[in-house]
Amino acid sequence: MENLIRKPLGLATVYIEYAGGSMEDKESLSIMLFPLIRKKHLQKKILEILPVYKTDTEMTPIPKRALSRYVFHKFLFLIPIIGALVWFFRPWGYFSLLLVPLAIFWAYMQYRDAGWSIEGDLLLLSSRFFSKQTLIMQRSRIQSITYKKVGFRIEKN
Repeated sequence: MENLIRKPLGLATVYIEYAGGSMEDKESLSIMLFPLIRKKHLQKKILEILPVYKTDTEMTPIPKRALSRYVFHKFLFLIPIIGALVWFFRPWGYFSLLLVPLAIFWAYMQYRDAGWSIEGDLLLLSSRFFSKQTLIMQRSRIQSITYKKVGFRIEKN
């Protein structure tokens, strides 16, 4: 996990999450392996502890057409907020329009950090909400997958 402060410093936090145990024992589902570690040392340390998770592969970025969807979702969220602020706090509410470039930047960061990779039996997924998260899992250990395609397709004749 990399937040906006750790990423420029080259630091990360590593958690191990497992699906064993009972539902009442929520704290045992996630263990912090490294609170702070330099990303350049991360691969070596993980291989010492978990040799199965060799992850020196490059992530495949998501397609460029996905950027517009990221931006669109941010605007859907912002339009009612900006509208309410402008309506109720005029003229100071117009400062809420400064949220638009911030939302575009946030959408771009989410788009840029999203990716995937499959190497051997390992599946890597990367995404960001506020902090960048990279999930590494063995494909044979995946318990459930749900696939949903959003949108529609228009065909030309």
